[in-house]
Amino acid sequence: MKLATIQPTAGHALPAFDSPEWRRDFARGMRAAFSAAGTRPAYLVRALAAMRSTLGPSDLFEVAAPHQSSNGKLAKNAVATLAFTGAPDASSGRYDTCPASTAGCRALCVLSDACGYAAIERRAGGVGTIMAARARRVIALREHPVAAGAELARCIARAARMADRYDVRAVARLNVGTDLPWEQMPEIGAAFARFKVEGYAYTKRPHAVRLAMRTGGWANATRIVYSWSEDASPRLAVDYLRAGGTVAVVFAGLGIGAYADPMPRAFVIDGTAWTCIDGDATDDRTTDPPGCVVALRGKGPLATRDASRLAQANRHGFAVMPSDPRIRR
Repeated sequence: MKLATIQPTAGHALPAFDSPEWRRDFARGMRAAFSAAGTRPAYLVRALAAMRSTLGPSDLFEVAAPHQSSNGKLAKNAVATLAFTGAPDASSGRYDTCPASTAGCRALCVLSDACGYAAIERRAGGVGTIMAARARRVIALREHPVAAGAELARCIARAARMADRYDVRAVARLNVGTDLPWEQMPEIGAAFARFKVEGYAYTKRPHAVRLAMRTGGWANATRIVYSWSEDASPRLAVDYLRAGGTVAVVFAGLGIGAYADPMPRAFVIDGTAWTCIDGDATDDRTTDPPGCVVALRGKGPLATRDASRLAQANRHGFAVMPSDPRIRR
């Protein structure tokens, strides 16, 4: 499969991922799985087999015990974690999974083929298996919605059982690398509530933020975190913080490892200083205090302290630079 390279330009010709028909069929798959009572209808068996032919050896969703996820950030979670990790933006080569992405986040995405483990694999002469697996998940999710819905239903129940086994909570992050509107599907919210699974999602989509603003930062049992970027609306961010939501901000130039600089104490948005919490201590956003900034350390090229290299990496203004007067230390 030939993968599209993420380009830091606005817009592309790939079709949108989401559609009313896809949501309808996905919900149908969830209902079929929950009502099967140990058996699977013939149409669901066929749908699952067809999805497997697209998905290959990958799992569509990951369900991980505390501190055991294959994702380094999710492995910090002290809870059972259900996750979907897909190819970001246009990198599946077929669908747009990040409709509100910006030039800055596309250029610096840690799940793209330019940064993170995928970049390490490519520099080492690998064959792009990481990015190919993420692309297959996106394509399988989009083109086999009935089977994908059934798989999510099964994994929600599995995450709940795992949480009981370890005597911890269960959380779900269905947007690792993507920005899909899971919070708009009532069937998922109902399943989360039934199995006591708490969802969370970073998003740049204003609609999701406004939806969550009505209920203190939650939408359909999913904690919505507004992801700050060069195109973020300060007014929307402040309104959301005042309503009990949280805003994630990437701070560049702090370094990584044992000698990294501490996170900012507060960040000023639209004239008001908002308390920062360390968003790298865990990926679980469901227990964050309301009305706070989730401070994230710049990774990859954003970790350097070299001013010229940092300015080049952050040329679109996606992250907050060390000299930004809005930072309170």
